[in-house]
Amino acid sequence: MVNLDNSNETVFYIPFEGSDEEQPEIGPEKSELDALDGQKMRWDAYKTSWVKCLNRVQALVHTLYEPVVKEVVEKIEIAYDCDPEILSALPYPELPVIAVTNPSTDSLFLSSVISKLSDENQHIVAHLYPSDCSNISNAMKSIISGFTSISGAFKGSSRSLASYDIGVLESWYQAQDVPPSKLVLLLHDFEQFDPGVIQDVIHVCSLNVPRIPLIFLVSLSSSQSPSSYFHTAYPRSTLKQLQLKSVVVPGGPQVFEDIILKTFVDLSFDPDVVLGPATLEHLTEYAARFNHSVDALLNIFQLAHFKHFLLNPLTALVQSTPSAIALEDTASSTFCDILMTRLNDSMELDSDTENQNNTKTIPVLDMPKIIDGERNKFRSRVREMRLSYRLLRLIHEFLLARGYKGLGPHWGGSPSTLNATPLPTSTAYPRLQIFIDLLQRDSSENSQASKDIRYARILLAKLKPEELRAFLDDLIQYLLGLPDEVFDELDISDVVGVLGKWLEEADAAYTVDEDESNDVAVKKLAERLAKWISEYLRTLTNSLEEASPLWDVWYTGMAPFPSETVNPSVRASVLAGLLRPTEFTEANDVDGTGSKPNADEDDDSLWRLPDTSILFHRYLESGKMINVYDWFESFHAVLGLQRREEAKEKEKKSSPNTRKGRGKSTSPKKRRTALKSPVKLNSKGKAREVTQEDEDAAEGSKDDGFADDEKWKLVVQARFIRALHELDFLGFVKHTRRKPDHVLRTVFEVSE
Repeated sequence: MVNLDNSNETVFYIPFEGSDEEQPEIGPEKSELDALDGQKMRWDAYKTSWVKCLNRVQALVHTLYEPVVKEVVEKIEIAYDCDPEILSALPYPELPVIAVTNPSTDSLFLSSVISKLSDENQHIVAHLYPSDCSNISNAMKSIISGFTSISGAFKGSSRSLASYDIGVLESWYQAQDVPPSKLVLLLHDFEQFDPGVIQDVIHVCSLNVPRIPLIFLVSLSSSQSPSSYFHTAYPRSTLKQLQLKSVVVPGGPQVFEDIILKTFVDLSFDPDVVLGPATLEHLTEYAARFNHSVDALLNIFQLAHFKHFLLNPLTALVQSTPSAIALEDTASSTFCDILMTRLNDSMELDSDTENQNNTKTIPVLDMPKIIDGERNKFRSRVREMRLSYRLLRLIHEFLLARGYKGLGPHWGGSPSTLNATPLPTSTAYPRLQIFIDLLQRDSSENSQASKDIRYARILLAKLKPEELRAFLDDLIQYLLGLPDEVFDELDISDVVGVLGKWLEEADAAYTVDEDESNDVAVKKLAERLAKWISEYLRTLTNSLEEASPLWDVWYTGMAPFPSETVNPSVRASVLAGLLRPTEFTEANDVDGTGSKPNADEDDDSLWRLPDTSILFHRYLESGKMINVYDWFESFHAVLGLQRREEAKEKEKKSSPNTRKGRGKSTSPKKRRTALKSPVKLNSKGKAREVTQEDEDAAEGSKDDGFADDEKWKLVVQARFIRALHELDFLGFVKHTRRKPDHVLRTVFEVSE
């Protein structure tokens, strides 16, 4: 039972037990191009594809973080394993502090550490955030409540000590039947803490160790070493109370690039959806300019998958194929026509069938088998593209190891030489950029991938006899080490057979003594090998768009990534919302044909807009400095027009002739007479012409509920102040002390 009267608790968690309301169905919008149950098929295919990609990334990150997590846990385990006599002999009690440098600020690493500490080692982990440490009292109170709230046996109402007294934590620890091994305090975003408050916290906690086995686990987001940061931010009097140990979490651009390559380029994994050059280029640009964390990577991957399945009805075929019965259904007619058109356009029809209707060329009963064949064919082409990347990488690294310059500086250095003398590169992610170049290779010879293949042929043709034998041996060993599925599907056994014969020729021609005939034979063999590899690489790097007529089912191609969802233009969105607010509300108000039902009644009159939009339009018509009274008067005029127009609309709706549709047509003379203003008699019996404004005001006073003009003015003033405050909160106005009745504009040159 949760004690809601506990003053030590700042937040209470109330679990959600479900709602009686029916939850709306989640999934992509229904399209007229969908097959039978195509909307559900796309949603299921999206979930399956995304979960597969997510599990792959998480497995890679877990493998990457596992040694570091183990190191952190071991340091926590041995923090108080020293001899008590040694601890008592120290001039100052030392508080164990483990500083974790995590440049990518990934929450996944900290979650792994916490899970391992809590589940396997029976430690208690409490969290401390910068917002909890405005002063020493709040900081100590948060620390103590963070540990004591985990155990329900300790009642804070019965103690006599203050809630921020460290003695409360000591009493709680001693009162446990099975005391936890360690009390780990995780300090998130350590650079954001006030150093003055942390100094006091360290001093108080260090006076109570080892009676309280406290350990500080500090999360640093800066790339500098933990010792450098601590020596910069804290005085020596504080550092001497710490037993500081540091751990560096692998991260940065290289890890970011490794995860992408092992997800979409590795031959041991086949994603359901292959990201195209446009998405990968956006990914590299975003990582280089903004964020290269694993969390950002997963967000971009998920958005790319979601957009792919949202816009293309054919993505229902990503994993499975509908049955022939489902394709023959009338609800799938449009979907089936699209498939037949695409498949027929890619097939060479016989002369006796060229004049037939394309939609009847392929029987519907044969379509599931054909679609399955296209799926397998496309996946084989993707594997060939990945194999070409690995072969070019193998050639580049072999040339670097033999003293050559490799395939160029844009390929970077060899893994064995990266730490020693890295080659300059033109991009932050050279390996990923090379794969993007391969995806963009066309039939022309001007692409970067074509140039790399030509250059590889030139260099391989110049190999010496011993280098040729070593290269053939390395190449054969790599091909033999490919996964069995890839080895069989791409007919690698035939390739290995050809290379094996050339290796035998190279061995036979290679002798210790120099011989011109042997040199000529080896040179010709090197030229043959270079030509064969060049042609083989060109075959492997054919465009994926040509792999299948249904390539866009499994490949995003050059479709642009929705960058506005990751890095939105806030200014443009705010201005568009103020200038055209109805577009946001009418975006989804469409019927089955995609048109707005009330399009004929569309009216962009200023008086129809919300108050804030009305005031903003008047804002744009003013100068640099705005007189608030004039601004109010212009706003008042628009609201007056709004009041009159709404009264007219109400009168039309309540009119019997309009309501029942029995209006009578009038002659031109009567219509001209009706346009004249009516007259009324004043108190002296004289006729007074009633203006249109008087009529509208009288009608408005009856209909809008504001019979008194003073009440209406108060309403206008209140609406003006509310709209002005909203613009003020958005930062559109700036107050000046020079003229209290004026405000300054902050936004200019707004294009409508």
